[in-house]
Amino acid sequence: MKIMPRYYLSTPPASPGKYPPAETQTIELPPDATTNEPEKAAPPKLAIKTSQMHSSFESLACATRLSSDTGGDLIILEPSIVLTPELLAVGEMVAAMKRVVGVLGTTFDSLGEQTERVATWAPTLKAAEHIKKLRSELAHVILQSEAQAQEVKNLLDQAVKQTLSDEMKAHIRARVASEVKERVTHQLNAQIPEHLHQQIKSHKRQILEVQRSLHNSEARQHNSALGSAVLTAELRPLLRPLPSAEQSPMPGSLPPTPLPISREASLNEAAPTASPLFPRDLKALFALRSEEAETLVKEYGLGEHAAPASPIAVVAPTAESDARERNLNRFMAHIGIVGYQIHAFPDSASILDDAPPPITAVVRRTLLSKFTTVFLGTLVVSIAVALLCFQVPFTLTEARIGSDGTFHNTRPEEIEPKTPEADERATRLANQSPRQSVARRTYNYCTFMKHTSRNARHWHA
Repeated sequence: MKIMPRYYLSTPPASPGKYPPAETQTIELPPDATTNEPEKAAPPKLAIKTSQMHSSFESLACATRLSSDTGGDLIILEPSIVLTPELLAVGEMVAAMKRVVGVLGTTFDSLGEQTERVATWAPTLKAAEHIKKLRSELAHVILQSEAQAQEVKNLLDQAVKQTLSDEMKAHIRARVASEVKERVTHQLNAQIPEHLHQQIKSHKRQILEVQRSLHNSEARQHNSALGSAVLTAELRPLLRPLPSAEQSPMPGSLPPTPLPISREASLNEAAPTASPLFPRDLKALFALRSEEAETLVKEYGLGEHAAPASPIAVVAPTAESDARERNLNRFMAHIGIVGYQIHAFPDSASILDDAPPPITAVVRRTLLSKFTTVFLGTLVVSIAVALLCFQVPFTLTEARIGSDGTFHNTRPEEIEPKTPEADERATRLANQSPRQSVARRTYNYCTFMKHTSRNARHWHA
């Protein structure tokens, strides 16, 4: 029987502390070459066993045990080995390295966990960066807005200050003007006697009366010159008379009883105005109702006992039932329309209160003007024929038209002095034929008639 060696190696721990139980590692050795029966020979094994030690200073026991797998005898050799400082240092170093390796493993595990955590935080970090960028942009926009708001505020401050300054200046000027006016009026009222105030009021009233009369005269002249288009042409309105004279006494009258009114208000009399019922044309006048016509006549002072406001005679009143036509005729005569007269139909009395009755306007002025034109034309033609046929010497043959366009009914020697040119002109006139002389006389007569008719129209206007 051959004994196969088995070796056990027991080593102490490198450092004190609790360690896991002893472990045995077996290493198989190569088979022995002297064995003739390889199939029966078992391979040798080396067993290394690590046993525990209570401290690093205990002895290291190494035992070599030779045993057989078949259960043979076991030989145990346990020699005692004393630990040297070098072995202790190596053991401590190995233990320190193990501790460092453990710490490094823990550190690497922590780093791995933090890395995973950071990886999960990546979207949050991107959002934070985006928020930071938006915050910077928003801060920039806020700065720009504040700058613009400050600029607008400065402009508004300047505009408000300028506006307030202008308004205050205007208010101060108006206030000063009104205050000065009040004080001046008060001083004038205190210094000027009462009769002077009455004279001023009377003079102002006279001025207003003159202005009203002038305006009414021009309006009557315009209305009378409308001719045949008076039915549709626009009439020029006349001004109503001023209030009664009791409110503004004339000079020389007794001073009125003092009243609790200001003198300034009494001196400032309102200017006369036209009536709101004044018609635009004759058609509108003919469409007035009886009440409106009566009101219009009363406003212009054209009652039964009122004197006519123009040199044109007022149409004679008709019966009492024809009050509307009488008022309209009186009003037309007042405004300068003299060629028209209104007559009511007999059956129109029953509808006076409801609607204006039908009327008939007789155009007298047109017929009169046409008759006058025909008569004057016939007269001129007759005189011209008489001059051509009978060659009657007429003083108008010596008439002539001056250089200024006016007609001179004088002899040539009264206008032109005795000069060679005048003698030559007189000789040329004397040598004219009878026909030329008659034509010249006719031309001078026509020129004279034209000038005379123009002067007559101017005098009539």
